[in-house]
Amino acid sequence: MRDRIDERDRKEKLAKTVVKRWNVQYKAVDEGNHDEAFPVQPTPPAEPEMSEEEREKLRAAEEIIARLNAEAAEDEAAKQAEIAAAMAGYNATTGAYSGGYGQGAVMNDSEREMVDSIMAEKENAIQETIHSAENNM
Repeated sequence: MRDRIDERDRKEKLAKTVVKRWNVQYKAVDEGNHDEAFPVQPTPPAEPEMSEEEREKLRAAEEIIARLNAEAAEDEAAKQAEIAAAMAGYNATTGAYSGGYGQGAVMNDSEREMVDSIMAEKENAIQETIHSAENNM
């Protein structure tokens, strides 16, 4: 026999547990009593008519949103173009971004003089290495 304490304990237990599919007891719906088992949901009330001022505010807000979306798309395109430009100089063989270094023509005389002096130093270093190797043999 169940008393009020047992009912209270049962309700607390149900409130604190997760309902599993196999613990649910389904009841059959009577054919004649369909309205009580599946109540008809009332249709939501129609939106009230907006005044001309509210419509204008809504249009202005939609224009601002459209403008902001367009700006965001432009910013994203610019960012992608910047990334592509940065990756254009990437040399996968060396793993460096200096793939185009030294491939262009020398622009002015001071740069040309600097390049020539560096190349002359390298040539002198090679000649010294050859002479020292010949003398040690």
